[in-house]
Amino acid sequence: MRLHLTLLFALFVSVAAYTGDWVKPIDITGRVPDSVKSIASLIEEMARNIGSCVNAGNKREVCICKHKRQHERLRSMYKQVIRKHPQWADKAVSYREGDTQHMVSFAGIKMQLQYFDRTCR
Repeated sequence: MRLHLTLLFALFVSVAAYTGDWVKPIDITGRVPDSVKSIASLIEEMARNIGSCVNAGNKREVCICKHKRQHERLRSMYKQVIRKHPQWADKAVSYREGDTQHMVSFAGIKMQLQYFDRTCR
């Protein structure tokens, strides 16, 4: 869980540095599409897989490139959500489920996919 939060924070800070401004999350609590929940779940899975790979002593780039299928799934899901919600393309959305606050940075996902394309293709 700590790695997941660290990854999300790193993506969020990267977007802020890239855009020169903090990305204010859009609260979608109460109207969360299943696709957003699926993306959040996939990001958690990717963070665990990449984190385990790095913790095993591998280079981060190797670990990221090793998970091509997950990146392609993320790309497909990202495109689907942005097609329906183009206003989210450079934003983050947040939502609450019970006591847990979730945040998905679509700007961060876009940057992650660009990094994957440059590094792994």
